[in-house]
Amino acid sequence: MNLRARLLSVVGLAAIPGLLAIGLAVKDQRDHILDHARGDVERAVKRASAEQVRLFHEAYQFLTIATTLPAIRSLDTATCQEAIEQIWRPGGQLATFGVIALDGTLLCSALPLSEHVNLADRAYFKRALATRDFAVGDYQVGRVTHRATINFGYPVLHDNGEVSAVAYVAVPLNWIHEALSNADLPEGSTVTLIDRAGTMLEHYPDPRNRVEKLVQESTFGVQLKQLNGDSLVRARGLDGEERFYLKSVLRDPRGRAMMDLVVGVSTAGIDVMVEQLGFRYLAVLLVVLATLGAIAWWGGEIFVLAPILSLTEAAKHIGAGRLGHRAPTLGKTSELAALATAFNTMASNVEERDRDIRAASNRVARLNRVYAVLSAINGALLRIRDRDALLAEACRIAVELGQFRVACIWITDEETRQPTLVACDGVAKEVAEEIRIELSESSPFGIGPTATALRNGTHVVIPNIATDSRTAAWAGWCSEHGVRSAGAFPLKKAGRVVGVLSLYAPEHDFFDDGEVKLLLEVAADTSMGLEFIEKESRLEHLAFHDIVTGLPNKRLFEDRLRQAISRYGHRNHRATGVAILAITNLRRISDTIGNHAGDELLRKIGSHLGDSLREGDTVASLATNEFGIILSDVASAEDVILVTSKLFNLLPRVVQLNGHEFVPAYRMGVAVHARDGQDPGQLISYAGLAVAEAQMAGAPMLHFYSAELGASARKTRRIEEALTHAIERQELALHYQPIVELASGNLSGFEALLRWTHPELGPVRPDEFIGVAEETGLIIPIGLWVFQEACRTAHRWQREDFPLSIAVNVSVVQIRDAGFVPDLLRILDDERVDLTRVRLGVEITESRLAENAEHMIGILARLRQRGLSVSIDDFGTGYSSLSYLQRLPVDVLKIDRSFVQDLETGHSGMAMIRAIVGLARGLGLRVVAEGVETDAEREILRRVRCSHAQGYLFAKPMPAFEAAQRYGLRES
Repeated sequence: MNLRARLLSVVGLAAIPGLLAIGLAVKDQRDHILDHARGDVERAVKRASAEQVRLFHEAYQFLTIATTLPAIRSLDTATCQEAIEQIWRPGGQLATFGVIALDGTLLCSALPLSEHVNLADRAYFKRALATRDFAVGDYQVGRVTHRATINFGYPVLHDNGEVSAVAYVAVPLNWIHEALSNADLPEGSTVTLIDRAGTMLEHYPDPRNRVEKLVQESTFGVQLKQLNGDSLVRARGLDGEERFYLKSVLRDPRGRAMMDLVVGVSTAGIDVMVEQLGFRYLAVLLVVLATLGAIAWWGGEIFVLAPILSLTEAAKHIGAGRLGHRAPTLGKTSELAALATAFNTMASNVEERDRDIRAASNRVARLNRVYAVLSAINGALLRIRDRDALLAEACRIAVELGQFRVACIWITDEETRQPTLVACDGVAKEVAEEIRIELSESSPFGIGPTATALRNGTHVVIPNIATDSRTAAWAGWCSEHGVRSAGAFPLKKAGRVVGVLSLYAPEHDFFDDGEVKLLLEVAADTSMGLEFIEKESRLEHLAFHDIVTGLPNKRLFEDRLRQAISRYGHRNHRATGVAILAITNLRRISDTIGNHAGDELLRKIGSHLGDSLREGDTVASLATNEFGIILSDVASAEDVILVTSKLFNLLPRVVQLNGHEFVPAYRMGVAVHARDGQDPGQLISYAGLAVAEAQMAGAPMLHFYSAELGASARKTRRIEEALTHAIERQELALHYQPIVELASGNLSGFEALLRWTHPELGPVRPDEFIGVAEETGLIIPIGLWVFQEACRTAHRWQREDFPLSIAVNVSVVQIRDAGFVPDLLRILDDERVDLTRVRLGVEITESRLAENAEHMIGILARLRQRGLSVSIDDFGTGYSSLSYLQRLPVDVLKIDRSFVQDLETGHSGMAMIRAIVGLARGLGLRVVAEGVETDAEREILRRVRCSHAQGYLFAKPMPAFEAAQRYGLRES
């Protein structure tokens, strides 16, 4: 096939997409027309549906209002008829209105009645009676209106709420004409209402064409069944005309399907429009094809065939190797002219290609060098953890593998922001330091690549140092060392410039785009290494130092103590002192003016301790309020005592914090190696025990560890271990000390006291194990056991003549526990204690009440609400204010035994007891004096009108069975 035939074939092939385009365009236009018709139909459906909803709502409103009228509710036919004539307006959209008796008889009607009418069989009537609410009937031809209507019923209620009749209204189906009269439907469109039985109810636009017949079994009816809410079906209607139909379901107000609304749009106009459009597009395509064929036939010879023959001849010569041969010029802008130009430049392109191959080879070799630099530096990042060593290695790699003349790294000082040369390779460092760098742009040494990269944070390349004014200040140095071009690449940490990698090359234009891209990766990886080293160093610092004070933490403290013992104690037999300094009121200071103030106090005291120690000693932060001190290389234990005493006495007694003066409360404990122990952990533990001993002393003081203190600590640990199993081994018991009424001497109640007898330790005093139980949390299960045992005793001792009181001591640790109140109330229920026959109560020490006062008040109030009494033990030894005492839910004040013991020796005890008794009487509280041992004390207490007392004068604490026998308590 020759070229001309091929051109004609191309024209023919070009027509195929045109035909496809015509088909698609016609289809698109058809779809557009159908969519437009669908839109008309959907608007008509929405208008009809809205009109239906409006009429139904109007019927509902009319019925709800009419049924409230007394005349309607009277059920008197004359009165009802007169009311209807007053409220009914003929000519509206409601066909009629009436009231139906319960037997179905129509009592009154808006339309005149010619005969007796019974509507008992109507659906709306039955539904209104059944549901006692608004009801919708089915389509029907009214017996009163004689028209196709939908009727609605609504119950008429007696005053007692019973249904007395049903009111109804009828809505004619011709509303469809009014709803669609302005719907702007295409010509030939129809709208038909069909009920659920398939009966045609109304027809638009000509209501005379309505045929009350079933369409369900007709061909048209079968096709309508295929319709859903959003699809069009093409079908022939009952009039024989073909249309597109869309169906919508009309529902009553309760959502029940009532009838179908079917809208049809004539297909005749749509088909004609589509056919005309297709013929028009096809005619245009045929004209275009004929024109293109003529152009291809005649133009191919002149513009294509002749030039191609001349190019073919030229190609033969060039293919034979005669590169000097040229094709004839064929114009300037045509494709054939471009082809001729390509033939003419082929020979010169071969020579240029060889030159490019050599240049590319050199460029690949240079990039390989930079890749080697990048790989080697990444390897250095993995093995080097020192900053200066890493930077020196990076410079060495750049010179040896990257073949740079000089490589330097400058790092800026964090405070002054001035650059400092930290690594260099390629020349001696003293020579490299001649590269003067300044950050000021006004200085000739501040406009070079390094300074510019530091200021701007972007890389800078100087292709030719000799001709660039920015490097004039270093021209002599560069010439002397064979430097022809330079580049500066910023080093960054967290987006901030911290230094520059400066590279100096022996050739002009050494830094092309590809090399610059790789060198930026080198700088980025070096920056990452710097950042990693800094983070690793910071993490290592945080692992061994306190965040608040910056001092060594407990981990580093123990390590340094171990080193000091090994260096001075084991080798030189010198003493090493370990001191722990506690600030016991730090929490109160923090609560007063904030945690930041507490942190500032710790920093100030830590700084003071650091300044006071010798070089080689250590001060560390061991806990929130504790400092540890190591005094190493001390001549003797006595010298450790002297040094720590001096150190303690020099502590600041008043500290300024945020414009306020605070007085820190110090406690210091000291242990000495090797007098007190050999192991570092043991020495720290001993110093902590000494701090605890200082805390128990109750005043700021310095305390030294002793063997007796160690023995006490060991005994405490043994008590703690044994106490863990005391309940399950049944080692605990309750003893009861009586409380008597001083005026009569009669028994008033008991205080339940916990006793513990261990098989090896023997009887353990409460002051030895109660504190241990509180510190370890064992007081919570032990306290519940005590309360349960007291409840069981109270249940056995319940009396009818007068209620007996039993008081149980409660620890503040128990009250802080969230399950304290629920557990106590559960025990009361389980043990079935009748609190009206026995006064069960709890006692809490006054000195512990002020700890979280609001919480204490809430807990005690809940216990009193349940019927438990509340006593304040050791009253007078704490610091309760009168206003605070008034708020406490308290029943009894117990005077501490220290005041009772002073009654016979001085007036202070007498005055204190008089004050407490007067206070209690003013607040309506009972008073119990504790620790009464002599008749003289009892007589004095009676004279000051103290009502109750307990003590050895009356009886010691005794087991429950002994108390029951002694006081004649019959156990139930």
